[in-house]
Amino acid sequence: ATQALIPILGLTLLLCLIMSRFVKYIGIPKVSGFIMLGILLGPHVTGLLTVEFLSNTEYLSDLALGLILFNIGGEFNKTLIGKMKKEQILYSLLSVQLVLGLVFLCYFGLSFFVPDLTLTTRFIISLFLAFVSVESAPPTTLLVLKEYDAKGIVSQSIKIYLAFATITAVVGTLILTKILEYLSIWKIAHSGSYLLAFEAFWNISGSIIFGFIIGLLLSYFERFENKVGNLLFTVIASILLGQSIAHYLMVDGLLISLFIGFTLANASSAGDKLHETVKEMGGSIYALFFVLAGTH
Repeated sequence: ATQALIPILGLTLLLCLIMSRFVKYIGIPKVSGFIMLGILLGPHVTGLLTVEFLSNTEYLSDLALGLILFNIGGEFNKTLIGKMKKEQILYSLLSVQLVLGLVFLCYFGLSFFVPDLTLTTRFIISLFLAFVSVESAPPTTLLVLKEYDAKGIVSQSIKIYLAFATITAVVGTLILTKILEYLSIWKIAHSGSYLLAFEAFWNISGSIIFGFIIGLLLSYFERFENKVGNLLFTVIASILLGQSIAHYLMVDGLLISLFIGFTLANASSAGDKLHETVKEMGGSIYALFFVLAGTH
């Protein structure tokens, strides 16, 4: 099965190319087409992409998601930040809180139709579902905006909302998990220890720190390099470095990638241009990521 990995990848990318042409013809975004293709190729339909294949290509999903979050961070450059209005920020914050509250109350009420659940279990499930509902799939949303070259006040408001929603979902679920572990509702080796608070703080702040450091190093390197191929190689190497740091130092690799992109886009005059260049060259990686997402 491992020997068939490369042929299946090649066939998958060829089908991605065909699908991208087809969805353009019928007028739907490429991202939707790639996800539908993943469903069709998955274990429960044609079976071309098996469960074993998914486990063998997990590293590709990690790289693609890191590259996507790098691009998301790069979207928040000096130009966008300078255009952000107080009303847009307030709207985004209120929208996030409103969705959190409504979804929590909705599922907490519905949970009483399920027998044999404790009150604590109902509360936890409802709160986690509320955090999930806030997350607005930033990779998908931003790639659709890019595909249709959508620019304007609405697109700008969507990007601002994505930032607040993503941070709320990622940080909120992390803090909730640590609280449950501290209260011994989820028992782990050091339940009830204040070390859990330090772990949560380090996971978030350490990710930001390493993202800024790698981003600054990357912005320094790009001043002396003009070849696009070398720049793309350096960006991918930086993202993989961030994921290696995350593995060994117990921080979040995705947050590191996000802040690498943010730092690069704001640290130098050429950073925003490099961000756009990398975004244009990541098509095949993005396509494969969304096919695998559909298969999952």
